[in-house]
Amino acid sequence: MAPEAPRAQTPLRRLWLFDFDWTVVNENSDTWIHRAAPGGSLPAAVADSYVAPDWIGYMNRVLSYLAEQGISAEDVRKQLEIIPWTPGMRQLLEAIRDRTPVDAGALASAAAAASSTASSAAATPTPAAESDGSAPATTASSSCEGAAQRPQPPPCSPEHWAAPGAGPFGSPCGSAAADGGGGGDDGGGGLALRGSQAAAILSDANSLFIPWILDAAATGGAAVAASDGGPGSGPGNGNGGKGGSMAADPLSGAFLQVITNPAHVHPSSRGIEVTPHHGPGPRSAAPPHACRLCHANLCKRTALRKLLSELQARGLTSPATQLVYVGDGKNDLCPALELRPGDVVMPRVGFALHKLLAARGAAGAAHGAAAAGTAGGGSKAGDDMVYGSVEGATAAGGKRPGREGEEAVRATCVPWSDGHDILAWAAKQDAAAEVEELRDRAAALRV
Repeated sequence: MAPEAPRAQTPLRRLWLFDFDWTVVNENSDTWIHRAAPGGSLPAAVADSYVAPDWIGYMNRVLSYLAEQGISAEDVRKQLEIIPWTPGMRQLLEAIRDRTPVDAGALASAAAAASSTASSAAATPTPAAESDGSAPATTASSSCEGAAQRPQPPPCSPEHWAAPGAGPFGSPCGSAAADGGGGGDDGGGGLALRGSQAAAILSDANSLFIPWILDAAATGGAAVAASDGGPGSGPGNGNGGKGGSMAADPLSGAFLQVITNPAHVHPSSRGIEVTPHHGPGPRSAAPPHACRLCHANLCKRTALRKLLSELQARGLTSPATQLVYVGDGKNDLCPALELRPGDVVMPRVGFALHKLLAARGAAGAAHGAAAAGTAGGGSKAGDDMVYGSVEGATAAGGKRPGREGEEAVRATCVPWSDGHDILAWAAKQDAAAEVEELRDRAAALRV
């Protein structure tokens, strides 16, 4: 049984930031819905109609086609409810939820209510002035204040990027995969987080798909396999094929915020329409951004800055709160560059973010990501289709990754393969921190 959630109104010890597709779920939700089309696939004229960088336009063409074929929003929802989860992710999210303080939980409940409203009607725009993603020096300076007070994970060295599953957990990299937490029979059972923690989602999916998936097991759309705790578990999903299922709590309310592209069901066509998160229109959640690293519809770094400003104003975070960003794709690089020393960026092994961080010289680990190859399907799900290949990706100002003068990765890199890895890493970090705190208290009493 997890320890009782902390109730004191103090800043969080750790704030988790999750991408969604290929991170929380083991697929791309935007392309997963192609299965809902007649015959289980889209005609080539629709499937191949993407013109970079307008992914939102492409998604609306796909959704419009589905509506024209009589595929309702409810049909799309049912398809999404059986999307496979990344092994161990549900258990990780539940562990974080169990450590979310009551005062932060109230904010999460409000966010869930807003998400529910958006699911049944048009998304409510909440425009606000935001800075662009160009990382001015003033922001970088202020974000480092108090870094010495924060938990300091060990540096990530090249040999551990090359073989993230090798060596003891206490290796210099602090690799999540190195702890052996990945997908054992206990599924990460018995691991508990400590201290106040909470989570938010930063995703290029949309405000309908994400809660539909997070709440699928609770609404009867998908069973939760006992072997992993994730919808869609069983043979073919990497969960050992164990039988048995059980109901699960909805998880959309477990997040402080779900930051993504607004979506709604059109009142006349009954089809789904998606709006850019950043845009000039009334349905967009925020005004346009000026980041040259990101596509126009969403800059996760700009959104992250706004989120952190709001949470700090509410007293939920402080300069001592550790940020942990868990992601996989190219659009996760920009928010990863916002992280400070003492924060942690967790790239999924072999996926695009892992390779891009190595290409930027993170801990000199360029060969590490190459050795990981496409482990876990890093080239699947259309990330190359949306953002271009890693080899051809450019950074802000049109520079290739790893070139002199580019912004450095300041956070510690901890690669992961599944949610069990992450939970094992965090539980061990928290246990060590608790021991250190007890030693400090004992020393203070002796004085």
